[in-house]
Amino acid sequence: MKNISVTSTIDKPRETVFAAFTDFDQLARVLHSATEVTFVTPEKTGLGTKWVQVTQEGEETSSGTHHIIELTQNQSFTMVSLDSISKETMSFTFADQGQATQVDFRMEGIPISGLAKLASPFLSKLIKKAMQEDLDRMKAHIESQS
Repeated sequence: MKNISVTSTIDKPRETVFAAFTDFDQLARVLHSATEVTFVTPEKTGLGTKWVQVTQEGEETSSGTHHIIELTQNQSFTMVSLDSISKETMSFTFADQGQATQVDFRMEGIPISGLAKLASPFLSKLIKKAMQEDLDRMKAHIESQS
């Protein structure tokens, strides 16, 4: 699976946007629509944080483990996600855009299951659309906060 990236401008200062994205319980629930989040590490934010999240789409329930492997305060963070279908590396970069913040969301996925390996060349457009929807949901959530 190739690198896929999407961008959004959020009408809040970078520090506020970064804080919202690095509230990993909130990130899992808003960005990925997780129904359950369980932290594996004692810390719930910062470098090294690890959690398992459960998501449900229709009748399908899935879970994945997420681990923060890089974090530069108010600038960027990278997490790896592992589930039964793929291993993904997701990077988020934050930059000032006047009074707003530009968020770049980049993902590289490595299919694990046979079906995912076969389907991955055809899924890029669907994945990009889903990533943009995820980012738009996070944008709406952050901008609705006072």
